[in-house]
Amino acid sequence: FPGRRSSDLMVLQVYPGASNNFELIEDDGTSNDYLRGMYCKTSIQLNQVSKRKFIMHYGHRSGNYNGLPVKRILIVHIHASRIPKAVLLRKKRLKFNFSGGNSDTIVTLIQPDPNLQVALTIKY
Repeated sequence: FPGRRSSDLMVLQVYPGASNNFELIEDDGTSNDYLRGMYCKTSIQLNQVSKRKFIMHYGHRSGNYNGLPVKRILIVHIHASRIPKAVLLRKKRLKFNFSGGNSDTIVTLIQPDPNLQVALTIKY
């Protein structure tokens, strides 16, 4: 994406199959400011609801660091061999790309407020 800083773009590689939780930790990538608490955390939950439904919760972030992006482009690569019937964000259908050779579903979201939670539902 021309004109974007690398921190404006977040690419997540998601492998459905089991439910899991983890925290994404970010800092400025150049200094030791993280030792002084200058970083942010984002909770991510992967919920395999059924064989036909998968939900990814990309939580609100907490913390701060120099250069933290105000807006973010979130690209989600969902590695699954099936083409989704629907990809939903807040019950609204999203456009997505499916790469049959790589078995990837690619969803691109422009997240105007990275402090808000995103719940992405994938239905097969």
